[in-house]
Amino acid sequence: MTRHPRRVADARPSIPRRRLRIAAVLIPAALLVIAVLPPDATLRLVVARLIGVTATLLFALRLRELPPTVWGIWICFWGYHAGTVVADVIYDWMTVQQGEPPFPGPADAVYLLTYAFAFVGLRRMTRRLSPERNPETWIDAAIITLALASVVFSFVIGPLLFAVDRFDLTALVSVAYPLLDLVILATLARAIIVPRVTNRALELVGLSMLLTFGYDIVYNYLAVIGDWTQYRLLEVVWTGALLLLALAPYARGAAEFRPTPAASSDRVTPLRAVALSGAVLIGPALLVYAVWTEDLRVAKWLAPAGLLVVGLLIWRMFRLLRTVQEQSSQLAGLARTDPLTGLPNRRTWDHELHRTARLADDANQSLVIALLDLDHFKWFNDTHGHQAGDAFLVDCVRHWRTVLDPSLTLARYGGEEFGILLPGYDVASAGSILERLRLSMPPGASVSIGATARRANEDPHIAVGRADGALYRAKSAGRDQVVFDEDGTG
Repeated sequence: MTRHPRRVADARPSIPRRRLRIAAVLIPAALLVIAVLPPDATLRLVVARLIGVTATLLFALRLRELPPTVWGIWICFWGYHAGTVVADVIYDWMTVQQGEPPFPGPADAVYLLTYAFAFVGLRRMTRRLSPERNPETWIDAAIITLALASVVFSFVIGPLLFAVDRFDLTALVSVAYPLLDLVILATLARAIIVPRVTNRALELVGLSMLLTFGYDIVYNYLAVIGDWTQYRLLEVVWTGALLLLALAPYARGAAEFRPTPAASSDRVTPLRAVALSGAVLIGPALLVYAVWTEDLRVAKWLAPAGLLVVGLLIWRMFRLLRTVQEQSSQLAGLARTDPLTGLPNRRTWDHELHRTARLADDANQSLVIALLDLDHFKWFNDTHGHQAGDAFLVDCVRHWRTVLDPSLTLARYGGEEFGILLPGYDVASAGSILERLRLSMPPGASVSIGATARRANEDPHIAVGRADGALYRAKSAGRDQVVFDEDGTG
């Protein structure tokens, strides 16, 4: 029976549990052998390369089960993995044959080529996870990369450049490794600091790349100082990184990289906060080291890197402040506005009622207050549904706005009831405006309006109460009319 392609794509790792248990025992045992045996032991080389070749084959077997939508990503990572294993085999074979392999040699050419596969794979994965361009994410990734670059330049690239008499092919290849590591790290930082649903495959890829980066930095540093006593442990890290990358396509999330919503791509997760905090502290820590050891070479690399990090932090801070201001304005607008109609809400109405009344008293100006209530709205809502009722409210507001002066306050008082403030209008002129509002209703709909003229220095809520009484009389008298309270002339 043929399995459905979708089921295959979404399946969990296809390795049986028994084999997983065997692998859980054999892998640590193999790494222990690598750690214990002397660096020049043939068995150590054989075990390490067998692990690499086996991991590459397992990686290739998993590729057949993944959906075509992610093949481009995982084939790039497989190319990086397979190329690294091939380069390891070439390097070890030349070591056995010649004792000291040439540098740069054939293995270095393959090693450097694998960076292209890693970069393309990470770029494709990043674009799939974060298709939206987010400047904050780029700034954070740049801060992390620059901080680590200061370490690399201080302890690896700087000493390498100072140690060579002329910049030949050997020096170029020596510097190329840490520089390409920084390129990969920058691309990786862009992918892992964006919040998303947990993706174990991405986590394993990230951990593998970080281990590889750490291996390269320590390896190059040991080459600078000429100390290889810890090389066996480095080989364990290198082999472990290859194993993690081979296991990544078997992990949850390998078959589908879901994009992160743009709204959450700038959210500061604990991982992002820790990474940024560590990046910011690297510069001061290196400065303390440079002062303590009187190593001026470290200070030379720290100066430009520190300026760039501070500049990025200032840029990030200004963007953050602008975002906070924009969100504050949006929240303030939401607090003052009815989300359905876009009119001022009851809270804004109360504020504008007192403000307009105070201004009218100061200017010795008249003020007419009117309340509008849609006729038979409850019946309309019950008959046609709440969505149709909401659309009807919006339609009524749209019609009223074509008649009403934009400078006047029209607010949603509550439910199907609305309020209007008419400063500077007397009963006659206000009545004309309100009559036009009544006649501007959508076809088949009507509105009842109650209004009053506020007395001088009167509590505006008392005037609203009189307008509400006039509205009640308009409803009782048959609806679809404008009624002023009996004392509406003031």
